[in-house]
Amino acid sequence: MAFSWFVQRNGDEEGPVPAARIAEMAQDGSVLPHDYVRRSDMEKWVPAGKVKGLQFRSAPSPLPLPEPEAQMIDKLRASDGREIEVLSNGTWRYRTEETAIVPMPSQSLPPNVSTFRGFQFRKTRWGMSEREVRDSESSDPARESTNVLGFQSSVAGLSCETYYIFFDSQLVRGKYLFIERHSNDNHYISDYVTLKELLTEKYGLPLARDGRLIDQIWMNDLYQDDPDDWGTAIGAGHLVYVSEWQQEETKVCLILRGDNYEIQLAIEYSSKQHEGLEEQSRQQKHLEDL
Repeated sequence: MAFSWFVQRNGDEEGPVPAARIAEMAQDGSVLPHDYVRRSDMEKWVPAGKVKGLQFRSAPSPLPLPEPEAQMIDKLRASDGREIEVLSNGTWRYRTEETAIVPMPSQSLPPNVSTFRGFQFRKTRWGMSEREVRDSESSDPARESTNVLGFQSSVAGLSCETYYIFFDSQLVRGKYLFIERHSNDNHYISDYVTLKELLTEKYGLPLARDGRLIDQIWMNDLYQDDPDDWGTAIGAGHLVYVSEWQQEETKVCLILRGDNYEIQLAIEYSSKQHEGLEEQSRQQKHLEDL
């Protein structure tokens, strides 16, 4: 029996495609190893590079300048603040405030750039379906419930649970909940500092409050004068650490807090486009219950 194939790129599906044609597409560069494909008798999407028998061309044909149809595959920011777009044909370009495009060869990227990889959370973008999110992970979910998928993972060497939150069948939030346990509560502050430094390296300085880069919020100053007791203060709910970064499409929040001497460290990524929809839904449900 001859099977046909389907191809998924940038959220769009193409197919059915005969097996002979999918082999040609791999050879001529129409299908790349990281594109997702699915055989007609299969339910799960897999990277084309994992399909046995597909041969991909070793390198794309060099182009001196981006063609009009070239797509942006990556976004970077130079140390001077200018935005850079990396294109699918191997070149990059500056984008100015007037949206003028200055194409440059990819071999000469400016120094000190921070990469955003074209994704909002891990290997996903806001609005993705649950199936697309499942396919982006290399393992099966460890936890599943209505509108939530959870996976076991690690970030910066710290064990964590990764959660994807959906609203109206679309991905709207992502969250890392760290599950490392410490006998000395001050070590949670060290974990917070490590994560903050990494996020700052990627996204720049966090938002300032009252003109100052302060991430301590004291609810009760009982332990404030003794830094050795700040871990205790967090567990008691007296002290919260929080830093926030605002990106074009995403709000990122790093928070360390506690209650009843249980401490929680988390990073939450939320879609600006969908901000408030979950709260509106909960409010509507409360109103309907009255």
